[in-house]
Amino acid sequence: MPLAFRWHQQVPLWNVRELREPLANEVMGWSFLLLLLQGHPVEGHLRRAVGGAWVKHPTLPIEPFGHALAYAAEPLFQVLELQKLSLTLGECLCEPGHFWHWKGACVPQFGVGTDCSISPVAYLPYVCEEASVCKVVTNSKASCIPCEGLECKKSRRCLKEVKLEGEACAHIQVETPATAVQATATKTFTQQLNFRKPVNATATEQATEVAVVTKDASANRTFQATARSQARERGRASATASAEASATSVQAEESTVRATSESEAEAVQEKMGVQARVQAEASGRASNTGYAVAGSTASAERQAVGRAIGVAEAHGLADHKVTATANRSYTAVEDATVRHTARIRLEYETNATKSSEATRTSVSSVRGQAKSRRCMSSSDAHPVTSAQKLDFSAASEIATMALQMAVEQASLEALDKATLQGLQAAQEAALAAASKSASKAAEKGAKEAAFQEALAKYRKEAKDWAAKVAADQAKSQAKILAKEAAAKEAAEIAEKEAMKQATHAAEADARKEAETVAQAKAEAEAKSKALQAAKKQATEYAADKAARKAQDSALKAAQAKADQRASEKAKAQARLKVAQEVEEEAARKAKVNAAEEAKRKAAEEAAAVAQAVSQMTQPGALGAQETEPIPEPTAAPALRKS
Repeated sequence: MPLAFRWHQQVPLWNVRELREPLANEVMGWSFLLLLLQGHPVEGHLRRAVGGAWVKHPTLPIEPFGHALAYAAEPLFQVLELQKLSLTLGECLCEPGHFWHWKGACVPQFGVGTDCSISPVAYLPYVCEEASVCKVVTNSKASCIPCEGLECKKSRRCLKEVKLEGEACAHIQVETPATAVQATATKTFTQQLNFRKPVNATATEQATEVAVVTKDASANRTFQATARSQARERGRASATASAEASATSVQAEESTVRATSESEAEAVQEKMGVQARVQAEASGRASNTGYAVAGSTASAERQAVGRAIGVAEAHGLADHKVTATANRSYTAVEDATVRHTARIRLEYETNATKSSEATRTSVSSVRGQAKSRRCMSSSDAHPVTSAQKLDFSAASEIATMALQMAVEQASLEALDKATLQGLQAAQEAALAAASKSASKAAEKGAKEAAFQEALAKYRKEAKDWAAKVAADQAKSQAKILAKEAAAKEAAEIAEKEAMKQATHAAEADARKEAETVAQAKAEAEAKSKALQAAKKQATEYAADKAARKAQDSALKAAQAKADQRASEKAKAQARLKVAQEVEEEAARKAKVNAAEEAKRKAAEEAAAVAQAVSQMTQPGALGAQETEPIPEPTAAPALRKS
């Protein structure tokens, strides 16, 4: 939650220069209090910047949260955010055996028995040598004495260097008291008024009008007619018929049969006392022609298409009833005269434009509000060289000073902004209020003037204008009524005449159409009957024709089959008849030929053997040596050549 404080003195807000210096003291005092509340050690007096140099300045009394009753006359400061410098501990400021003196240098630590009471309290733990502590002994004086017990077990004690980092920042919001500002405005307003007020008037007028009315009428009439007709028609037809027929045929045929047969025979022949037995094979051929007569019966089925034309005459009779509708128009011309009185109440309307100017003064008070955020570094609060070291006390004082400067500058800047913003807002509000008041006054004057001008016009023009309008309306209404009367009379006449004409036309149309349709129906019926009869006749002719064609075709096919079968049968019988004889003759001839061939070959064989034997028995035939006579064979050897 942001802290709030109020400036205790009352200073007019428009005198900014007189406000700044007391505010600096008040802001610094507030900063000091904040630091104390947050637990920062602060030594010395607070400072403020005057002419760029830092000088001591006493703290003024402040009230951190302000007075509720005095709020209207005092500025309200709110601390929205405070950011401090970061303090970082480093190494010991001095080497062992020395301590950091509060004047900013390392000095040797005090030995046992040395007076240490002159040291600030914050430095007492570091002024005595190791194994000794600074304690009050007598007469409220402190001196270095040897340590005892746990005091001697502590680690080395030293002041550590403190480094300052970052920035000290303050975010301050200031709300200033309301300041009264006066402003004057002049406004001009132009009123365009639309004025309306009722007015009464009476007028009587007469009018004659002619009406031309055309009426349409529709009439229905029914008529029945009878007609006769005769027609002659040709009809074509085709028919398909099937027929089955049988036929018998007797055919005489001859057939030549040729046969070849083989036979084997054995023959014995003797030549010069030599007997030879030989077997031989031979073939025999024979042919003969046979004659035979055979008969056969065959049947066949065939289908045929027949086409024919038929001619027939027929009579037709037809009735037809027709309802006809006829539309007719008739135009009638009539006139009528009417007198009419008009009593009217109208609103008279006119426009008036008037301008008015007004000047008004207004006073307005507005509180100003602004925010400012300022940041300060450690060098801004207290320049420190790179070789200069800071202990915690010095670093805390510099951090405090930096935060004080940030609070002061942010407060002054926010106060300037809030004061200016309040004055500007008050000026704008006062001017707006004055403008609004002047506008209302100017508008009121302009409206009143415009109303008076419009009222004067009404009194001067309204009655004449209303009388003229009433006369126009009476005349117009009389014309309308006269026209309606004339139109009504003309409509009655036109409607009656149109209906009469439509009725005659419908009767004529119904008669004509009924007679035409009845005649067409009779002709169509006669044609249909004649065509059906012709087609029937043609169908019968076609069927008979197809049956005859199918019968002829079947009979021809059956005869052809019978002829073929009889011929084949006769040929087979003729072949069968001579085939056995030819085969027997061929076999006989083969045997004869085989026997003759065997005899021939046996004779040749025997002759050859006998000649060889004869040569062997001659002297010298075996190398000039005598040979013993060959004894007579007891039996001739049988030689067989296969």
